[in-house]
Amino acid sequence: LLYRAAFSYQDGRYDETIADLRSVLARQPESERALFMLARTYVTSGEAALAEDTYRSLLALNPALAPARNELAAIVAGRGDLTEAEKLLRSALESTPGDETASRNLVLALLRQGNYQAAATEAERM
Repeated sequence: LLYRAAFSYQDGRYDETIADLRSVLARQPESERALFMLARTYVTSGEAALAEDTYRSLLALNPALAPARNELAAIVAGRGDLTEAEKLLRSALESTPGDETASRNLVLALLRQGNYQAAATEAERM
């Protein structure tokens, strides 16, 4: 089902992708791969709220998964909660200090908040 979901995703058949991934998760609720694919499918299909919930479920299983935390931060920032996005990105950097994506996104979030000193500090650390 994971392979079929990947092919469906690649072909733009998101409803089929979601159905297959939900079937996987019904049998294996802690499948990080299925949760990650499902979250990305929700993002691609425009279901930001479902993507956010799925990323949070994934991070509950594996808090150190930096790509998931970065993608969740992007969704949260997209809905305008820059403070929460900053917290997520700082958390990502605590577990993976060399994560350039998290660092760049943190600088952007800080700039959007008008916190120029913190943005400059993070840019220098980066």
